[in-house]
Amino acid sequence: IKVGDAKRLFNLFKIPVIQQFLTNYVLTVGQGAPFAPLYPQALSIRDNLMPAAILNCGGIANVTFVHGPSERDLMAFDTGPGNGLIDLYIKRYTQGQSTFDKDGEFGLQGQLIPKLREALFKSLNDFLKKPPPKSLDIADFSLPAEVSDFTFHDVVRTLEEFTAETILRSLDFTSPPQTWILAGGGWNNPVILSAFQNRLLKISPHAKILKANEVGWSAEGLEAQI
Repeated sequence: IKVGDAKRLFNLFKIPVIQQFLTNYVLTVGQGAPFAPLYPQALSIRDNLMPAAILNCGGIANVTFVHGPSERDLMAFDTGPGNGLIDLYIKRYTQGQSTFDKDGEFGLQGQLIPKLREALFKSLNDFLKKPPPKSLDIADFSLPAEVSDFTFHDVVRTLEEFTAETILRSLDFTSPPQTWILAGGGWNNPVILSAFQNRLLKISPHAKILKANEVGWSAEGLEAQI
């Protein structure tokens, strides 16, 4: 558990109480996210979906590659910003009147800015090249100065396409599986979703891209279900 008093729970109910999952995960593996990739692996085995990539896109995006049933067949790491940079920019630009790009409303009105895209990749280059396991915190991100040179909608669009591209950079470390399962609120943004789909299908034309609920999984609660 991440909240609660394990000793008090034990004294009240006289049953074993396990706690500090995340702390022990960090101590043994060295990274904090994605948390417990064994769970999506277990689901993939149960539902005969291997090999598969499970992509969670929240404030930060992470991926779990399940190439088979053993621990050696498992790879999981953070890929970069999910909604984090987008939300940060929108909040700053609108002075808090908007906090995120609901339904891609802003990004759909913009165009990709190659110069800004390159500045974003430069700012995250060391992390993207670093081999897994690796993880990020939202505090690791900052907006490049170039955002002030362009229109609001174009910046939002570029940040959203950048998110999709950084997720696909995860394939620098493994071969693309055929099945891709998407979880997390970031995929509700049609700009991120379409940018990811279009780029993935160019790399892997036969890839099958599914939302978590399409395979009977919880799109919002995979980590909580552990």
